[in-house]
Amino acid sequence: MASTPATVITANAIAGQPGSGDAGGALVMAGGAGGTTNNVGGLISVTGGAGAGTSNGGAASLVGGAGGATSGLGGAVAVTGGAGGTSAGAGGAVAVQGGTATAASTAGGAVSLTGGTSTTATAGANATVAGGVSGTTGAGGQAIIVGGVGGTTSGAGGAVSVTGGAAGTGGSGNGGAVSVAGGAATTGGAGGNATLAGGAGNGAGAGGTLVMAGGAGGATNVAGGLASLTGGAGGGTGNGGAASLVAGASGAGATGNGGAIAVTGGAAASTNGAGGANVQAGGAGVGTGNGGLISNTGGAAGATGTGGAASLVGGIGGSTSGNGGAVAITGGGSGAAGSGAGGAVAIAGGAALAGGAGGNASLAGGAGQGAGAGGTLIMAGGAAGATNVAGGLVSLTGGAGGGTGAGGAATLAGGVSGAGATGNGGAVSITGGAATSTAGAGGAITAVGGVGTTTAAGGAISITSGAGGTSGLSGAVTLASGAGGTTSASGVLTIQTGAVTAGAGAASGAITVSTAAGATGTSGTAGGASGAITVQSNAGGTSGTSTGGAGGLISLLAGAGGAVVTSTGTGGAGGGLTVTCGAGGGTNAVTGGAGGSVSITAGAGGNGSTASGAAGSITLTAGAAGTGGNVAGGNINLVPGASVGTGLPGELQVNSARGVFEAVWQQDLPGSVPVTGTSYTFFMANRAYRVVSASCICSSSGTVPTVNVTKDTGTTAPGAGTSVLTGGTAMTFNTTANTRVTAAASATLATVALAAGDRLATVWGGTIGSITGAIVSVVLVPI
Repeated sequence: MASTPATVITANAIAGQPGSGDAGGALVMAGGAGGTTNNVGGLISVTGGAGAGTSNGGAASLVGGAGGATSGLGGAVAVTGGAGGTSAGAGGAVAVQGGTATAASTAGGAVSLTGGTSTTATAGANATVAGGVSGTTGAGGQAIIVGGVGGTTSGAGGAVSVTGGAAGTGGSGNGGAVSVAGGAATTGGAGGNATLAGGAGNGAGAGGTLVMAGGAGGATNVAGGLASLTGGAGGGTGNGGAASLVAGASGAGATGNGGAIAVTGGAAASTNGAGGANVQAGGAGVGTGNGGLISNTGGAAGATGTGGAASLVGGIGGSTSGNGGAVAITGGGSGAAGSGAGGAVAIAGGAALAGGAGGNASLAGGAGQGAGAGGTLIMAGGAAGATNVAGGLVSLTGGAGGGTGAGGAATLAGGVSGAGATGNGGAVSITGGAATSTAGAGGAITAVGGVGTTTAAGGAISITSGAGGTSGLSGAVTLASGAGGTTSASGVLTIQTGAVTAGAGAASGAITVSTAAGATGTSGTAGGASGAITVQSNAGGTSGTSTGGAGGLISLLAGAGGAVVTSTGTGGAGGGLTVTCGAGGGTNAVTGGAGGSVSITAGAGGNGSTASGAAGSITLTAGAAGTGGNVAGGNINLVPGASVGTGLPGELQVNSARGVFEAVWQQDLPGSVPVTGTSYTFFMANRAYRVVSASCICSSSGTVPTVNVTKDTGTTAPGAGTSVLTGGTAMTFNTTANTRVTAAASATLATVALAAGDRLATVWGGTIGSITGAIVSVVLVPI
C-alpha cells in the first residue's frame, strides 16, 4: 500500500485516507486491464454477504461521502459503464437489478432510484433517468422503464408506475407533477413524440387499457383534477397541433368491430348533483378567420355495409318523473358589434351516389309512454332582432326532381289516432301569424300550385276532407274569411280561376261547384240522395235602438263579353247564366223520378212593433242593347217543360194557379138575348194558346139556357168546330141569379190547343127565355 494519501484497510472496511487540511483520499477499485488483444478486462464485483437461516443477505451499498459541516455538498455516486474501444466498441452497459428470488413464491428484490431528501424549504433532489448523448448524427439513447416479465404460466407483467411525490403531511403543498414530454428539437427538427399506450394483448388476451384520469378531490367540496388533452401550439404561421382521439382498428378477422370512442361527462354521486357536461367547441377564430369546425361523422361503410350512424341523444330522465334531456342544435350567434348573420343549422340526409336514394332527414317528437302525450315538433323561424325587421322564414320544400323525375312532395299530415275506440286523427293547422302591432295586418296564407311548363298543366290544389267511417259523415270543408274588427266588415272570400296569358285567345278556367252522386242502393234499399248545394248569405246584425243591418246580398253575375280594340271585329257575347235542375231518374224504373224544381222566393218583410217591413220583390230584367245602332233589347223567355205521351205539358202559372188571361163573351144589353142554336165568335188567337177552363154566370133567368164553347179552325163557321169542354158537354146556367158555373177543359191536348188563327165561339142551347147579364169566360195560357 502507498503512504498518505493512502487507502486504509481495517478489519471490515476499505476507505480512502482521511484528509488533513486537504481533500480525503480517493478509493479506486479497478479490474485489471486485459493482458493482450481481445482479452476481457478484469471484473469488479461488490456483493453483500449471504444471510444464514432466516436472516437477510448483506446489503451492498454505494454511498457518496457526507458534505462538510457548513456548506459542503454530499459526495456523488456514479456508476458508469466502461468506455468503448477506440475503434468500434460500444460503451459498457450499466445494469441495476434486484436480486433473484430462489425460494418458491418469494418476490425478487426491488430496485429503487430515489433523489436525496432535502431539509426545510429546499426541494427534494431530482431522480433522473436519461438516455446517453448521441454522436454527431446519431439518435440520443433511449430511457426505458419496463415492468418485469410475468411468470411463464399466468403471471401478469409488472406494472410501471410514474407517480409525482406526495405533498407534505402538515401543510398545503401540492403533490408533485408528472410530466411526459417528447424531447425538444433544435434547428428545425421536429419535437420528439410522447406516446402513452396500453400493452399489446397476446392470443385471446385483450390489449391493455390506457387510463388518463385527473386526481380525486382531496376533501369535501373540492373539485377533481382536470384531465386535458391539448395539441401543441403552432409557431409563427404554423397550425396548432391537432388533438386526435382515435379508437383502435379491429383485428384482421371476419367480424371484429373497430373500437368505440366514448366521451362521457362524469356521473354525479351527490344527492342532487347534475351529471358532468360534455362540451365540444371549435377553436375561436381571430381577425377574419373562421371559428373552428365541429364535425361528428359516422364511419364509412364497407363495400355493402351501411355508413355508421351519427347520433345526438339527450340523457334518460330520472326513474320517477324526471324529463329526458333536451337536444339543442343551435347555429352560432353573430358577432356582438357587427351585422353578421347568425350561423345556419342544416339537417340534411346524405347524398346518394350511383343511383341510390338520398338519405331521409327526419325530425320527430319523442314517442309518449303510458298516458303521456307524444312530444311536440316545433319548427319556428327566428325572432327578428330589432324594430321593423321581419321574422325568420320557415320553408318546407320538396326536393327538386332530376331529369324526368317528379319533384319531391311536401306533406303536412296529422298523426294517426291510437287503436282505441275514440281517438281522433291529429289535426293539421296552418295559421298566418297574428299582428301585434298597432294596425298591422294578420299574416296571409297562400296555397299555390306549381307552375307548369310548355303544354303541361299547372299543379292542382286539392282540399279534401277525410272519408267517414262505416256510418260516419265525411269531414266538412269550410272556407271562411276572418271575423271583422269592431267597426269593420269581415274579410272577402274570393274563389277565382287563374288569369290567362294575353295573345293566344285562351279561355279562363271554369269554376265548378258540385256534390257527389248519391250512393247506389241494394235491391231493397233506396238510393242515396246527392248532397245539397246551398248558397246563402247571413242575416244582418241586430241593433239596440238604431236600424238593423241588411241581410247579405247574393249576386250571380256572368262575365261581360270581351271588347274589340279595333273597329273591325265583333265584341264577345256576355256570359250566359243557366240554372238547371236535375232530371228525374228513369233507367229501368217502373215510375220515373220527378225532375227537380227551381224555386225563386223573395224574402218576407220583417215584423215590426209599429210597421212591418215590405216583402222583397223579384225582378227579371233582360239585358239592354248597346248604345250604338238600332238593336233590340234582350227577351225574357219563359219556356215550360215538355210532356211525354198524353201528359200535360208544363204551363206558366202565377201563384200555383193555371191560366194567365181570359177571353170573355158578354151580353151587352138585356134585350140582346141569344137565340137557341146560334153561335158567336168572341176570341181569335194570334199565337199558340191552351184552353184551361171555362165558366158562365147570369144576373137572372126564368128558364134553363145552356152554352158550349167550340174551337173553330180554318174556314169553319162559328160553333161548327170541336167543343173544348170535357166530354163536349155544354154548361147549364144556374137558375139562382149570380151563381157561377164552371167546366173543365177537355183532357185531349189537340182539342184544347189553339194555333194562330183559331177561334173560340159560344154555342147556345136549351130554353133561353129572358136571360140577362150573361157572361161566358174562358181561361187561356200561352204555350
